[in-house]
Amino acid sequence: MGQAALEIDGVLDIETEKWSTYRLGALLTADGKYFETRSPLKLFERTLEIEGQVWAHNGGKFDFLWWIEMAIAAGVQCSVQLAGSRITRIDCGRLTLRDSFALIPMSLAKAADIAGMVKGEPGFPCDCGEDCGGFCAIREDMPPERWRKLSEYLRRDCDVL
Repeated sequence: MGQAALEIDGVLDIETEKWSTYRLGALLTADGKYFETRSPLKLFERTLEIEGQVWAHNGGKFDFLWWIEMAIAAGVQCSVQLAGSRITRIDCGRLTLRDSFALIPMSLAKAADIAGMVKGEPGFPCDCGEDCGGFCAIREDMPPERWRKLSEYLRRDCDVL
């Protein structure tokens, strides 16, 4: 019996405010092209252009919820596969979104460490007291330096995935 090859035509990641409001997102394609935007619509449309499989780590709990909301608003028909409360796969025409957590059931930071890579953190101070790693500091009105740090963090996430 032969082994199926893992297809990776791109990786998708978004950063949010309060875990639910899109603030910055990126798509890194297999040919090395990196697309980053503050516009959720632009990222959604760019992702729809991909023919193949796009992966997101823990996408079935976060990124894909945003993506499905965008698809519903745009009237894009998709089929969704679940495993419990997690979305494992979304098919929209020739695009398939897949959750890498199903293959690598650990944090992306731990997986990166095992692979000899460094994921890092955005380095923002935590103001919420929930030990969130500084993600509570992500806001639309962040100063330019924080946007730059968030952009660098997002790029590292895509590279690691």
